[in-house]
Formats: sequence, C-alpha cells, structure tokens
Amino acid sequence: MQTQMTAEREIFLLTSKLSKLTDEKQIIEFFTKGLNSLFVPTKFEFVEESSEEDFIIPMSTANSFFGYIIISDKNPEKDELELITNAVFMVTNFLDRLQLQHTLENQLESIEQLYEEKSVKLKTTIDDLLASRIASMNLIEDLTEQIEIRKEKERELRESREKFQTILDETPVGIFSFDKHSVVTELNPSMEKIFGLKKSSIIGLNLLNAVTDQNTRKIIEDTLKKGESVFEGEYTSAVSKKTSYLKAIGKGIKNKDGKIVGGLGLVEDMSQKQKNDLLLKEQQEMLKNVLEGTDAGTWDWNYKTNELKINNRWAEIIGFTLEELKPITLSTWEQSLHPDDLKIANTKLERHLKGETENYNTEFRQKHKNGNWIWINAIGKITERDANGDIVRLSGTHMDISKRKQIELKLQKQNLEYEALNEKLNTQLETTKTLNSQLEIALEKAKESEELKSAFLANMSHEIRTPMNGILGFTKLLESPDLTEIQLHKYVDIIKKSGKRMLSTINGIIDISRIEAGQVELNEGPVNINTLLNDLYSFFQLETNNKNLDFKLKNNLKNTDYQITTDSEKLNAVLYNLIKNAIKYTKEGLIEFGCNKDEDNYFLYVKDTGIGIEKSRQEAIFDRFVQADIKDKDALEGSGLGLAISKAYVEMLGGNIWVNSQKGVGSVFYFSIPAKINKSKISNATTKKDIKHTNFKPLKELKMKALIVEDEEVSDNLLTIILSEFCDTILHAQNGKEAIEISKNNTDLDMIFMDIKLPELCGYEATKEIRKFNKKVKIIAQTAYALSGDREKSINSGCDDYISKPIMADQLKVLINKHIKIE
Repeated sequence: MQTQMTAEREIFLLTSKLSKLTDEKQIIEFFTKGLNSLFVPTKFEFVEESSEEDFIIPMSTANSFFGYIIISDKNPEKDELELITNAVFMVTNFLDRLQLQHTLENQLESIEQLYEEKSVKLKTTIDDLLASRIASMNLIEDLTEQIEIRKEKERELRESREKFQTILDETPVGIFSFDKHSVVTELNPSMEKIFGLKKSSIIGLNLLNAVTDQNTRKIIEDTLKKGESVFEGEYTSAVSKKTSYLKAIGKGIKNKDGKIVGGLGLVEDMSQKQKNDLLLKEQQEMLKNVLEGTDAGTWDWNYKTNELKINNRWAEIIGFTLEELKPITLSTWEQSLHPDDLKIANTKLERHLKGETENYNTEFRQKHKNGNWIWINAIGKITERDANGDIVRLSGTHMDISKRKQIELKLQKQNLEYEALNEKLNTQLETTKTLNSQLEIALEKAKESEELKSAFLANMSHEIRTPMNGILGFTKLLESPDLTEIQLHKYVDIIKKSGKRMLSTINGIIDISRIEAGQVELNEGPVNINTLLNDLYSFFQLETNNKNLDFKLKNNLKNTDYQITTDSEKLNAVLYNLIKNAIKYTKEGLIEFGCNKDEDNYFLYVKDTGIGIEKSRQEAIFDRFVQADIKDKDALEGSGLGLAISKAYVEMLGGNIWVNSQKGVGSVFYFSIPAKINKSKISNATTKKDIKHTNFKPLKELKMKALIVEDEEVSDNLLTIILSEFCDTILHAQNGKEAIEISKNNTDLDMIFMDIKLPELCGYEATKEIRKFNKKVKIIAQTAYALSGDREKSINSGCDDYISKPIMADQLKVLINKHIKIE
C-alpha cells in the first residue's frame, strides 16, 4: 500500500511539473523519461505510429490525437497499469488544453489582422474576441491554480527529499552505488564508518582493483553480470587494512534497454553480532554440558508475577511432564512440598531474599506422581534486579538426592543396629556364634532380596521410561505442521498405548507396595459371579477381536450358585490379570475362561493357546519381581507383578492358584475360592452358559442431562468432551456444595459424575445429601485414588457405580450403557 501511494504521489508531482511547460514535444519527452524513472525496470517510449503487436496506451482526446506510449521489457501489474493509464490521460488533457491555447492565440492573431483589414465587421469581431477572451481568462485561472498546486507539490517533494536524505545519512547500513566499470559513484556516511575511510577516498575507487578478497570481488562481478549477489563473511579492506565480518547485497541498475549499467550495494557490519553469537553459543553449550553432567532440573522464578519456569528434568524428577503441571506457578512447587519441610524451605528463601545469604541452598521432600516423597536439593540465587534494585528474578537447580538420603538413613539405621548388637555382644558373649550364624543367613537373604529388587527396579525404570519415551517423543512429533492423517492417527495410537502401559505399571507398583505393607484389606459382600464373568467377557471382547482370537466364556454353574460372598474387586482383579496375560502371550487360536464348583469351592480358570511356560518356571512365575529375572529373549513388556498380585489376592480370599502349561502349546491357569453361597440374594441375572463372539451393543444418541462435579479443569474438560456425544445438557460444579445446589434446581438430571476429592464438601458427603431428595438420578463416583475399598465406600454413600481415573471413553460408555436404558 505504501509503494502504491508513493507512485501516485510521484505521478502527481510529474504532471504538476509538466503543466509549466508550453512545448508539446518537450512535455511528451519529459513525461516519457519520468515514467521510465518511476517504474524501473519497465520501459516506456513515445511513437506517433505503432503496430498492433505493441503494448500501447493511446494519447488522444475527443478532439485531438498525439500518438502512443509503448510499454516494453516488463508488463506492469494491474494497479501500476491503471496508474500509468491515468497519468497518460492527464498529460493528454494538458496537451489538448495547450493545443487549444495555441489555437486561441492563433485565432486572436487572426482576429486582430481581420480587424485591420475588415473594419466593416468590427462589431462581430469584437463579440467573438470577447468570447475568446472569456475562454482565455478561464484558462488563465486554471493555469494559475495549477501553478499554485505545482508549487505546493514542489515544496512537498523538497521536504520528502530532505527526509530521504536524512534517512540515508542516519541509517546504520552502508549504501553505495557504482557504474558499469565498478567505479564508486556515491555512498552514505555509514559506508565511511564501516570501511574506516573518508567519502572522498572512496568515491572514484575501482572496486575490482581495491578489493583483494575473492569472495568480495565475486559479489561485484555477479552484480554487474547477473544483476544481483549476496556475500556474508570476513572481509579485509585492501585500502584501510580494517578487518570486519560483513553482510553485503548487490543489485544491478539497468538502462531502458535492460542492460546493466551499474550497481547498488548494501553493506552491514556484522562483526559484533558474530562475536555475540559465538559467545552465546559457547555459553549455551557450556551450560548444556553442565546441566547434562549434573542431571539437574532447572527453575526460573519471576518474583513479581510468581510465574515459575522449569525444564523437563525438573518435572521428570517428580514423575510428571511439563504439560501435566501447567499452569506452573510458585504454588506448583509449594503444594508438592512435604508439610514438615515447607516452613524450613521458606525460611531459607526469605533469608536469601533479605540478603542474609549469598545463595539459596536447602533440602526438602517433594511428592512424586506415584505418591512417594523424593528428596530434593535446591540451589539458586537472585539473578536479576530492576533499576530500583528490587528483585525481579531468581534462578537455580533441583537435584534428586533421594539415593543419598536413603544411604544416610540406612547408615543411621545400621549404626543403631550395630550399637545395639555391640551391647548385646558385650553382655551375651556365649551367644556370639549363634548370632553370627543368624547374621550370615540374614545377610545372604538380604543379598538375594537386594539383587531381585535391583533387577526389579531396573525393569521398572525400563517399564516407565519406555512408554514415557513414546509419549514425549511422539507428542513432540505431533507439533509438526506437515503430518499426514495416517501419521497423526499412528502417533496418537502409540501415545495411547504408551499411556496405558505406564498406567498399568504404576498400578502394579502401587498394588504390590500395599500388599507388601499389609495395607490391603478384604471387603467381602454379595457378588453375582455370573454377572462378573459376563462383564469381563464384554470388556475384553473388543481386544480379542482386534487380535483375531477365538474368545469364549463357559459357565457351568447352576442358577442357585451364582450369588456368593467374597471380595468382588479382588476376584475381578485376579481374572482381569489372567485374561490380560493370556491375550498378551497368545498370537493366534483360543482364549477361554469359565467357572465350575464342587461342594466346598469355586474353581475358575483361564485357558490359552499361547507360548506356554517351561516346567522349571511354573512355580517361579508367581513370585514377586520374577519378570525382571526372565532372560531378555523371553521377557515381554510388563512389570511381572500381575501374577504375584493375583496370588496374594487369591490367598487373601482363602484359595489357591496354580498353572498347567506346555511350552509352545499353551497354558491353563486355575484358582479356587471358598464356596460361601448367599442364597437369600439370588439375582435374576442371565443364565447363559456359553458365550461366543458377539458385537458390542452400540450407544445410540441419548438426550441426557448430566452434571459433572470436578474441581480439576483437565478432568472436567475430558468428561465434557466424552459426554457431549450423548448429552443435550451438561452442567458443571467445582465442589460438593455447588453439586447439591445444582441438583436441587435440576430434578430432571439423568446422571451425576461425582469426583470424590472435592473442596469444601467431599464427594461422599455430597452424594449422601443428594440422595435425601433424589433417589432416581444415577450417580457415578470417579476418583484418582483407585484403592481397594474405594468402590464399596462409594456404593455405601449412595453412588450407583464407580470408575477410577484415568477415565477412558470406552469404559465410560460401558457404564452409561449399564445404567441408562437405551431403546
């Protein structure tokens, strides 16, 4: 737009100048030169006659014809052509008016001559003369006005030239021109500074003679031959001997015939920038090496805005990604600190902020994503202050020192044990041999246990880092703007699989840790074993279909045997682990599971045609950490905790678990549980004995009205996206009190998805209050705790069902299908 306005302005100035001229040929000549100057490289020429092949603009009016303007070398753009055409029209009118003026002058002369010769016609001649004079006066007025306009435009042009010259003089970029013989003809002051020479010493220099650097000579030669060239690199002046790192651009100047008759050069001194870039690159590389060498997380805290910037390692230390922690502020750090350590950390921070210490150095515990506490050594200092000396920024590092702390605690514990042992040895010398023997046995067991645990930790590291690598790596690939639809689906599928794998590993670690700690309790109640088996069949049917496996359920129970008393979660977990393993280790063939019963026990089994298990390992597979002990060529992905957890649960239920397997043929896993039949609560569940492949019952469109009770924005957004497929109306509450109020005002709610951990009033209490006035609405408890007993606690508070986070769309659809009738 600026270029178009500049061209219009220059055309206007050109036509104003032409209005001063009185000779037609001179006007046409100056106008043609002006066009050639304004629209380089387009060439313009005036001819009185032209062939049809020329690109022409006629110079004619209704009364006169003067010739043509021929456009050659380059066809102008539409906007330029329109501007040129208008300019031609204006100049043609000037010529027409000038011709009219000449005609009037000729007529005036004729009238005067006629007056002298024919006095008889004096009156008529006077009348004609008066009419001509009126026309002449009008013309004079017009010309006077044009003269005033021309003067104004000349003033503007002069100011514009002065501004241009000021810009040229002040610009830090060197600008110079040279002729076709490479001789410098003009330059600006910046050119003098860059080369360290006076203007008088540069003008008239032949660049090819003055330049010894071959790269610089080439840019001049290319400019004169090809019309343009670019150079960036180190240059030493042959005249001033000054060495600089320059960036130069050359552009050829062409005449009307399109031949290069000279050139224009732009030169920028990049020496300081190059030094700064090299220094910055060196510092960045050094910092990168230091951080990689120390394996430290970094943090940068804006003291005024409380914004906290951290790197990936900072988040990885406590088990998160940067995306999971967003938005990241000082509260992100404070909320993850152990309550006992927060006060100490803040005290040391305050001392540093007051200037009492040179840096901030402290140790504290931060909560890991898996619930553990990680020991951190934080070091930092004030790195920026404003003009008033006020603190703007603090920066520092985080180091994981958990291993060091563990060693310290272990050493302290061992020291106490050794002190007690020494006291005992001093008072009971007679038992020394016995104690030494016991210590040797204990040491051997501890060594064996330590080796297994070390192998297990190595495997856990692999099982967590491998899917995390997939998640982070393919998430980074999703940022590419050139992804195809196939690549997008592939990367998303890999991220989903990696997430499920990592979640499975984390759940296994939590379960085995709670079993080891003796924190798992039985929650026995009435269970319909037929319903439980059918639900598992429906859950795994899609996965077996995707692997083209024949999937069967065989239930040989009588109707009167369906209802038993046991812990449904643990029974479900055992069957889930066994079926999941069967799918993982079976490439083709059959997977079958079912239930039988004798007088005292129920016998459940899972059969597959998978890879089978060597006889020597059929007992070891139920041991904890066994997956880490399998040779690399035999191990598949997984923590190896599933069977250990299943064995612990079966034994808690009062039963036994065993396997019959043949390498390369397949396996059958059996387990028993006591037959505690609850005859008073026999349900009317389906009595179908054998189930083969059937398709999932699709969720049709539902016009549901649902309430999401969730204080976490990400979880709320996820539920909203999933439910929007089935719901016309979705309401939201962020705490238990809001949930109760919304439920009172919307008695037509179909479902409520109730988070358990809520501010002000927890999900359990909110559910109890809602049930006081609404018995019909289906309430689904959803929580990230996912511990044994949570389901029973949710049901007891009034919930209809329970789902643990992370919530998957397929699982949620199964729950909706289960509790909302679909026609």
